[in-house]
Amino acid sequence: MLIGESRSARFQAGWEGILAWRSSRLQGARFLPLAMLIAWAAWLGGDRAYGLPVVMLVVAFSLIAQFRLWDDLVDRERDRGAHPERVLSGASDTTPFVAAVWGLGAVNGIALYALSGWAALSGLLVLHGALELWYRHRALRDLIHDHVLLLKYPVFVMLLGSPASNSGLLVSTSVLVYAALCAFELLDRGAGSWGRRCVLALHCVVLTVAAFKVGAEWVGGAIAALLTLGLAIVWWRHGRGRPLRGGTYLPFAVVAIILFQLSWGA
Repeated sequence: MLIGESRSARFQAGWEGILAWRSSRLQGARFLPLAMLIAWAAWLGGDRAYGLPVVMLVVAFSLIAQFRLWDDLVDRERDRGAHPERVLSGASDTTPFVAAVWGLGAVNGIALYALSGWAALSGLLVLHGALELWYRHRALRDLIHDHVLLLKYPVFVMLLGSPASNSGLLVSTSVLVYAALCAFELLDRGAGSWGRRCVLALHCVVLTVAAFKVGAEWVGGAIAALLTLGLAIVWWRHGRGRPLRGGTYLPFAVVAIILFQLSWGA
């Protein structure tokens, strides 16, 4: 009886720990819109079947949850000093969190296979292997590390959108999602070196070029010009250490407007 009670208590503690992690590190207000953007980008270049975006949204959010938890587990020891307030930093037992990563991985693998077949499942396994190698052999957390880790998000778009009905469009939307995430990450870190500002400018240029390419008519061109102006202001304020309130999310808004224009013209 005591053994059963002990197991039940451990399970309860583990479940509460996972819920605490979710509430602090996977807030719906921040990550549901990101999942929507990923699903939308995948739907545009993939199979545009009715109702499919809802399924893609659920799978996209599950993928984000799995890989975000994995990132936190890898950085747990480093976060003990840098972010002691995080749930995993103070956790004495990581078994429930590791089990959650494996469980989400299995669910995501089955979902991707059901959506897109062996190609998507194989792609997910390759992504797992590539990140495992990166985590093992790259201890330095720098600009390169951040950009490599963010590559998983355009991969999500490619996996969800396969087999692509328009492979060129799927690649383009994947690049847009990646540029927006990289720009957000750089803006969210605050003013940095001149090198970081140059990289941020490059991502903003990618978004700007895409906005003008989509906005061929005068209305679209005007929208693109406004978006370009907004990105320029955000970049300038960021470099001067005076970030514009809410400006970190502008890259996502730019991508959403571009995807809307692409959807409207589809």
